[in-house]
Amino acid sequence: MILLQLFWSTVSFLTILPVPASNKILPQEEFSKGILFYTLIGLLVGLIDYICYGAMVFFFKMPLIGAVFAVLSETIVTGGFHLDGLADTCDGFFSARKKEKMLEIMKDSRVGTNGALALLFDIVLKVVFLVSMAENEGYLAVLLAPVSGKMATPILMKSNYAKEQSGLGSLYLTQSIASTKIYKIYDSSGFDRYSAFSRFFTNEKYFTYNNSITFWFSF
Repeated sequence: MILLQLFWSTVSFLTILPVPASNKILPQEEFSKGILFYTLIGLLVGLIDYICYGAMVFFFKMPLIGAVFAVLSETIVTGGFHLDGLADTCDGFFSARKKEKMLEIMKDSRVGTNGALALLFDIVLKVVFLVSMAENEGYLAVLLAPVSGKMATPILMKSNYAKEQSGLGSLYLTQSIASTKIYKIYDSSGFDRYSAFSRFFTNEKYFTYNNSITFWFSF
């Protein structure tokens, strides 16, 4: 029962999908274990995107509209969670300010010019890439992109990419379970080598992002 409640709590955290109501609130140390379900939830999002994309491509032979529907579906289902993080990150990173000022800009809820441009290019490039793919490749991309995004999340959490301070990331980063046992699953699969990607962005020569966790790999 607790495991099922943990799953639904994590679904509610990552998406806007309706979940069974529960009067019990999981403590933070329990909630952080929900990272185990990230890949499964990514597959759930991918399936929804797959249906939207497939309906347009298979039945109506409209790949462009199918690509738009797939991107729109992902944005709606996740509540724009990742796009919000991308906009905040680009506003700060491309402001050409010192690290402290970058972090201040990233914590601002308002979207600046750099954030707006990042969102525009993000959405347009997704649609263009999908349209340029062969039909079978498009199906796989739509289905598996959210999965790969959720698989990348624990890797970025383990690195210094996000700090144990404030923001949504602190729900996971401050718990020992989220930095030991769970990550060993990913380390044993050889995923840890890819954390070098995120270490580049956390070098003191650049900046340290400690506002919230941004998942760039998500579709």
